[in-house]
This record gives sequence, C-alpha cells and structure tokens, in this order.
Amino acid sequence: MHYVPADAPIPTWESFSLTPKHIEMLTLVEDQAAVAIYYSEGSFHETAQSPVSHYMTRVTDVYVKEEGK
Repeated sequence: MHYVPADAPIPTWESFSLTPKHIEMLTLVEDQAAVAIYYSEGSFHETAQSPVSHYMTRVTDVYVKEEGK
C-alpha cells in the first residue's frame, strides 16, 4: 500500500492521463454507502519527478454519506 500522511505537500503535475476501466459498483447500505472497484491505466508526470509512461493499477474507492451528503 502507498501511505500519504495528512500533512504531505500536494503534488503538482506536468501531465496526468489515467483512464478507469471495467468499473463495478457495489452498494453496501442502500443510499448510504457504496464501493467502486476498477482498473486505472495511463501515464503521468509529477513535477520534478521522472515521467511514468505506462501505469496500471487496481483501485477501490469507498463512498459514505455523512450528514446527508
């Protein structure tokens, strides 16, 4: 896993082109919580870093409603 501390500087990008593929949404609690599972691939170039031309990863995003939002 890649851990990013809360006080880490926000990166800037020369270019950023990632495309989500094969998205699957799972409802955990109706109208309250869901999970998106997908692959993401593409390229990016963070400022002052080496560019990454062929990036592929699996992604899990969790969405939870808080205070009605």
